[in-house]
Amino acid sequence: MHRSVSGRLGGRACRVRRRDRRAFATGRTDDFGGATLSRAWTDATARKYLAHDELILRIRVPVAPIGRASTYHKIRDRESYAFALTSAAVALELDGEKVSDVRIALGGVATRPWRARAAEDCLRGRPFTADLARSAGDVAFRGARAGRFNGFRIELGARTVADALMIAKERIS
Repeated sequence: MHRSVSGRLGGRACRVRRRDRRAFATGRTDDFGGATLSRAWTDATARKYLAHDELILRIRVPVAPIGRASTYHKIRDRESYAFALTSAAVALELDGEKVSDVRIALGGVATRPWRARAAEDCLRGRPFTADLARSAGDVAFRGARAGRFNGFRIELGARTVADALMIAKERIS
C-alpha cells in the first residue's frame, strides 16, 4: 500500500527520506528516480528532470511502521482561519513502552516547517509518558526567540508538540 501526496512543488520541494519513493509527472507514464527528491529543488534541478511543460502530480511514499502512529495537530486562532498559530506533525514508534523511533516537525512558528531533532533525541530509548512528551515539547522550543507580539507561541508550541505525541501514542493501541 502507498500513500500519495498530490500537489505542485515550486521553488524548494519537501524532502522525502524513503529510498523506494517514486515521483510521477504530467505527460509521463514512467516515474523518475526518487534520489532526485532527496534534496531541496532549485529551478536548475527542476529543469534537469522535468520538461518546461511538466509538473509533479504526486509523490508516492510506501507506508512504514513509523507512519502507522502519526498525527498532524494544528492550533488556530479561529476555525475560519486556515493558517496555524502552531502545529506539529508527529510519527511515533514504540517497542513495548519505550520510544524506538520518532519524527517531529513544527509548523506555524518559523518561515518553513522545522524538524525538532533535539526533541526526537530526548524521546528515543525512554519509556513514553505524558511528562516525557511535555519535556520533548519544551526541548523542541529551547532557544526559541519570541518577537514583540508572538511570545505566547513558544509555550503554545511546546504544548502542541506534547499533545501531538499523546495523540500519536493513542493511535498505536
